[in-house]
Amino acid sequence: MGCGGSTPTREDRAGYNNQNGGYTDPYPDPYYPEQNDNVHKGLTEYIPDSAVEYVDDILNERGYEDERAPIPKPQPRHPKIDETDKLKSDSVDYKPTTVGTYEAYRDFRHSGEPFDDEDRPSVAPGELWVDEGFTLYEAIKGPDSEGLEWKRPFEFCESPVLYSDGTTRFDIGQGSAGTCWFLSMVASVSEKTELLKRVIPHDSYRFNTDRYDGIFYAKFWRFGQWDNVFIDDFLPVIYGDQLWGAKSATDKNEMWVALLEKSFARLFGAYNEVYGGQPGDAYLALTGGVVERIDFDEKKIRPEKLFQRVKNSLQSRSLVSCVVPEEYDEVMGLIGGHAYSLNGTAMVQTGNGENVRLVRVRNPWGHTEWNGAWSDGSAEWQQLPPGTVENPVKDDGEFWMALEDFLQYFSQLTICSITPDIDCDGSADCLSHVMCIYGEWKGETAAGFPDRVNNPRYIFTVGNEGMTGDGMIPIVIQVIQRTVHRKADRFSIRCDLYQVSGEKLASVPSYVLEMEGGDDETNVYSPEIQTTHRHHVKPGKYAVIPSCIEPGQEKEFLVRIFSVSPLQDVREMSRSAVIMSCEQEKVLQYNGQELTLDRCRTIFGEWRQGMNAGGQVSNRETFSTNPQFYFTVPNSGELEPVVFHVMQEQDDNKSPVGLRLFPYNGSVSLPLDVDYMYNVYESSPQNIDGQQGKFVVTWDLDVKYVLPAGEYIALIHMDKPTDEAKYALTIKSKHDLNITAYQAG
Repeated sequence: MGCGGSTPTREDRAGYNNQNGGYTDPYPDPYYPEQNDNVHKGLTEYIPDSAVEYVDDILNERGYEDERAPIPKPQPRHPKIDETDKLKSDSVDYKPTTVGTYEAYRDFRHSGEPFDDEDRPSVAPGELWVDEGFTLYEAIKGPDSEGLEWKRPFEFCESPVLYSDGTTRFDIGQGSAGTCWFLSMVASVSEKTELLKRVIPHDSYRFNTDRYDGIFYAKFWRFGQWDNVFIDDFLPVIYGDQLWGAKSATDKNEMWVALLEKSFARLFGAYNEVYGGQPGDAYLALTGGVVERIDFDEKKIRPEKLFQRVKNSLQSRSLVSCVVPEEYDEVMGLIGGHAYSLNGTAMVQTGNGENVRLVRVRNPWGHTEWNGAWSDGSAEWQQLPPGTVENPVKDDGEFWMALEDFLQYFSQLTICSITPDIDCDGSADCLSHVMCIYGEWKGETAAGFPDRVNNPRYIFTVGNEGMTGDGMIPIVIQVIQRTVHRKADRFSIRCDLYQVSGEKLASVPSYVLEMEGGDDETNVYSPEIQTTHRHHVKPGKYAVIPSCIEPGQEKEFLVRIFSVSPLQDVREMSRSAVIMSCEQEKVLQYNGQELTLDRCRTIFGEWRQGMNAGGQVSNRETFSTNPQFYFTVPNSGELEPVVFHVMQEQDDNKSPVGLRLFPYNGSVSLPLDVDYMYNVYESSPQNIDGQQGKFVVTWDLDVKYVLPAGEYIALIHMDKPTDEAKYALTIKSKHDLNITAYQAG
């Protein structure tokens, strides 16, 4: 769709530029909880059997096509121009970038595709380059190419230039290509010179110089690298002299918008391949930054909180885009299935004392605006003193609307920044260190959701620097999948963060992992190129595990970890490592109270036949040989929360495991013998579920107690004295329990 309506001049825009279960039976049988095939080992989480259909629905709702698009014709292979040293070294030294961040790279791929880039094509003096791999009919496929010509700027324009007078958001005019999602972000980037000059370098176009060779080039961030994309400067023209695609909405001689759109189309193989998409993907390509999408249906957020979040984001120079769903097409002047940019907020007070939150939105078409309340020239503006908010009455695509109307007619917004504003306060945060980890889901590491912890695993240490008043450290984790087809070639992905609460280094190392929930608790699988999640963690050792939703889905990925200070000891976890995992608890909910769990101790061991594999209590001769753990609850004047996790190796042999507490009076030596245990068996403390013991078939047996001061013995066991397995026992509490292990194995 071409641009129309009135076009603001540079002078008109000046004002805008300045604004801005268990048992008590003494001879219990193990409990086999009902589970479907999709339950994750060691984590109580389910996924619907219709997961694939669900993901397809999401793709359709978000405008992605079901059919597989043809693979774009590859651009010529050339040596990389710059930044080639990033992936050659195993060093974790962070190096400065041109946008104030520090990056370090680790590459753990075994068979990844090389990073291709282009050199500037060679052109003989006096000749103009022609890209034979991107002709008109390869660039624009099907009926869209009817009536079009391929012309260089000087063939249809009197005085073509790259820029007329700098760049602003008003330059952006969408044409007939369905690239609003891309152009909405170009509009936002256009007023941030330091970002735009990375995309369009100073030497990108030599028109009007004696070195003019018919070449334009741009740089796009893709999978951690800035790719050079060279095009010839033929542009699609209709009616002899009208640009068919994007154009400058302020000066017909200005070519940067049209050339940039063509470069983006060339990157993916055709204009048709960039029809429809997510604004966040455009931002990633234009800046390499961090994207966070807020879906108003999926994530309920109070209007006042959203308004402040947007205001703060704009204050911190983040970019914001928003989308109108199809159901509101042509409603109150809005375009359904269309991306807009959001570039301003205002709080105004009407004559009757009512406070109204306003947001300023721009249509990348450069025309066609909201015509409801607070639109250009509407009666609502008469309630304000003159000059309260700049309200130009012109069809330039930019308009104000009340927040309540925005939340009704828009379905989502996307906040984009170079580094995350972790506390959302509008101030630039110090997450300027970026650890970039390349990996791949391939073979046994393409484990999918059902066996999530057997996907690729990377360990790192978070230091004390940047600790907040509550002793936590902010980090943000982003996972990006490498794609060939922009729309069809993508899996539903996520990236989980685990605290390493136990580590045993040996010839075969063992780890206990506890999943971190994240700040918003919304880490779900998403069929997007990238997903991003915020965390606040304590200093210590952590592991990231990216995964696809289905086993066998093979692809390369990039995990980026944004942190206050450099991460330490970044390494891939051995594939032979024994992995045990459990739910993470930072507090224990009990009788309406939140009891903090500040202490954590993990003990590794092994049940071995004839030594400490005593089986359950019905095995009288051997029961007392099971691992025993003595601990003391201090007399603190309050009940002590104590949480046990008995975990076993997550292999194909899941076995029943049990735990029971025994009160200890000091009358016998430790470890306890079977006579003592049988005498006090019925005196065992009850857990918070009212059970004296718990015996379950699970990867992670969790038992929660609130105990008075005293001495106790925790005994863990399997079903039969012949059962053998490795285990880990994690004990969490508020105070130090002075734990001593007996017969641990």
